[in-house]
Amino acid sequence: MFIAREVAHEFAHMWFGDLITCHFWDHLWLNEGFAEFMSYYGIDYIEPSWNYWDMFANQTMSNALKADSVDKSPPIILNYKNVSDVTIFDELIMYYKSTTVIRMLEFTMGREAFRAGMSGYVKQHKYQSVLTNDLWNSLNKTFPEEMDTYIYDLMDKWTTKPGFPYITIKSDPQNPNTITITQERFLSNGQKPKDEGMYFIDYTLEEWNKWITALVTNEDNIVDKLTANERSEFILETFYLSKANKLSVIKPLELSQYLVNETHFTPWA
Repeated sequence: MFIAREVAHEFAHMWFGDLITCHFWDHLWLNEGFAEFMSYYGIDYIEPSWNYWDMFANQTMSNALKADSVDKSPPIILNYKNVSDVTIFDELIMYYKSTTVIRMLEFTMGREAFRAGMSGYVKQHKYQSVLTNDLWNSLNKTFPEEMDTYIYDLMDKWTTKPGFPYITIKSDPQNPNTITITQERFLSNGQKPKDEGMYFIDYTLEEWNKWITALVTNEDNIVDKLTANERSEFILETFYLSKANKLSVIKPLELSQYLVNETHFTPWA
């Protein structure tokens, strides 16, 4: 799989990096993020029996979360003004956060709208160097009207700011129809974020217990109803939240008991 991934990534550079390329190093994610993202499509097409997309949470997203949960993580788009500014960059952010953000955007737009926008982007800018705004302008043309927003407004902070959000959802015991949602940047050291920031959701302890019990007992066959990536993300979230002192360390250990019902390799990875 490693060899297939490397080959697919380099093949994807024929389009993202060669046919069109970033205008300068600060927009390098346009080359590397899309090459990594398209490598999943390439491998899945050649070897569909591998179910390669099931590797995404543990292979790409987990690396992105790890790199982006530290206080001094850089943004995807770097602030390089000239060649002398170009120093060592964070490969986990450049390759894996970029890919995770691209995948999130594809889900938001829908695969067909995203594919149409990317096709227009490549055709319009072939044999040229590009900026991130060139990508947004192309995707804006196929962005679903019902979203009632612009790509730039949706994606700017994901690419120009470091970090990812930690979302807390709390229900009101006095009013079951009301929930309170708060958001802040997630830091693995548990410190309060200093600025705004894929995302983590933290539920109330009661709600976490319900999820854990449902998975451990395989209530209503929930293990099969959730995708392998979704099950992997549950495990990632509980361990990261406990590391940041936002959730008891007992909870990821309790959740791990559900693995006796797990037959897919991804949540075990």
